[in-house]
Amino acid sequence: MYTFRLFGTPTVEGPEGPVSGRVTQKRQLALLAVLARAERRTMTRDRLMAMFCPESSSKRARHSIADAVWVVRNELGASSSPEPCATPGGVPSSWPR
Repeated sequence: MYTFRLFGTPTVEGPEGPVSGRVTQKRQLALLAVLARAERRTMTRDRLMAMFCPESSSKRARHSIADAVWVVRNELGASSSPEPCATPGGVPSSWPR
């Protein structure tokens, strides 16, 4: 299980301590923050594209979101959920393919 802290400097901690790498870059941390606070516990790619890339072309926005999600899935692991999802405690548990 991972712990995501938003107060102060955003951090991600795993079972073995603080997580480092690309997942701690601003775009991935912003994605984690949005997913952790999602009211419905899921968020569509289209909604993420509108939030993070409102002025980009659809193709560019989709690539940007796909890249951020890939980084998070690759570094934190993933389940087979079709949409990004957060557990009730706010810890991301699954990511889109």
